Amino acid sequence: MNAIISKNIFFFVVFASVIFAFHACKNKESAKENTVLQQKTEDSEKVTAPENAFQTEINSADIRLELRNPVIDRDFETLGMAIVNNSEYRLSTGSAFTIKFLESGRWDVIPAFENTIWTDEEIPVYPRSSREYGFFYGFYNFDFVSGKYRIEKNVKFVNPIDNNIRHIVGERTLVAEFEIK
Repeated sequence: MNAIISKNIFFFVVFASVIFAFHACKNKESAKENTVLQQKTEDSEKVTAPENAFQTEINSADIRLELRNPVIDRDFETLGMAIVNNSEYRLSTGSAFTIKFLESGRWDVIPAFENTIWTDEEIPVYPRSSREYGFFYGFYNFDFVSGKYRIEKNVKFVNPIDNNIRHIVGERTLVAEFEIK
């Protein structure tokens, strides 16, 4: 009889030890998950602050879209423009741009530009330089009436640390207004 009680106590102790070990491991993993989650949260907070500062730097970079002649006649053939890059960054852009028309206090995209298919190319604008473009009116099936217009062109900022690696670090849309008389 003592042998049966001893076996029962032995099995009870083993069973209790297994349950205790299981809960200890589970709590340890839960603590580990909390530590990893807390570490990821702290790491993301560390990264967010510099990104905001960097975005502010990009937004304040001295880059602009300039027009050769911001007031033109209706019979114009070409509208000359340039991206001026007075920043330390290499800019990357393409041939695409949008022209909008001011109507009833709102800028509306001209339908001819919504359906334009642009070639996929990279056009660099190096630091402390500019790049000339020409908008050829005859290419589009649109009657440019008298009024106010604006051109919008997207540019990307390329990491200045290593010019051999294309690493986009931010974007901005450049805008220039013009008027057709």
